[in-house]
Amino acid sequence: MRIPSRRTFWLTAATLFAAIVVCVWLFVPHSRITRKNGDRIHNYMSLGEVVEILGQDYSTEDHSPDVGQDQFVACYWRSGPNWICITFHNGTVLGKVDYFVTPWEELKWYVKRGAEKIGIKSESGVSAH
Repeated sequence: MRIPSRRTFWLTAATLFAAIVVCVWLFVPHSRITRKNGDRIHNYMSLGEVVEILGQDYSTEDHSPDVGQDQFVACYWRSGPNWICITFHNGTVLGKVDYFVTPWEELKWYVKRGAEKIGIKSESGVSAH
């Protein structure tokens, strides 16, 4: 029996790695919290229209004054390190603020968070939350 050459070993390893990356990309659910979806949000949209784009999973903070009829609510959609905050005035979009990282920064964020879950602390001491 012949031992495989280094070239064959590394070619097999690279092919296996590429196959794993493709499988993960295809089968891991993708977030709706993206720059493209964030750009679809514009003033005067209703909460229902925004939920159709970004999904049901959001948190709210009521910022309404105690006096008067105006209602101000801030809704937050989060996915990993990315987030979108939309302010609603009487049920329609008043404005939005968003924060998106590069795919590389997002991968680093998930790696740090995974390491923290199993008890490994990051070098910088900064939490991934």
